[in-house]
Amino acid sequence: MRKIKLLLSYDGTPYQGWQKQPGLATIQGSLETVLTQLYNEPVRVIGSGRTDAGTHAVGQVAHFEAPKILRSEDKLLRGLNALLPETIAVKSLWLAPDDFHALASARRKTYIYRIWNHPVRSALWNHRALHVPHPLNLAFLNTLARQVVGRRDFKSFQTTGTL
Repeated sequence: MRKIKLLLSYDGTPYQGWQKQPGLATIQGSLETVLTQLYNEPVRVIGSGRTDAGTHAVGQVAHFEAPKILRSEDKLLRGLNALLPETIAVKSLWLAPDDFHALASARRKTYIYRIWNHPVRSALWNHRALHVPHPLNLAFLNTLARQVVGRRDFKSFQTTGTL
């Protein structure tokens, strides 16, 4: 088997998060459905982390064990993107070392939170920013932001045994 590493982007609006759940649309479930279709046997996808319902990603890493050599990496990339919903894109893929594990190998994660600060909501930012219609106290928010800037150790929040 060959281990394939994926770099994904997705609009999480229609999904109930990353993790596959029976009867619900999820990112992992969508990827596994398409890969199972391509390989004609079950394929399990491991992500670098689980996202909540409605969360978007611009560079999430995942991997899967390719049950057989099916096609070139370029053809696999094009095949995946042709079959996946428009809300999920595989930006790139490549062979990964045998010891690579998307979750256990993750070293950092970056989160971006946006605020749409305007009296009228935005149709374009509807699912991508928190709408706050009243004026914000930017001095106070900047003071709060300085409290969280920097490197932090979040190991206590990780799943046991992942690092």
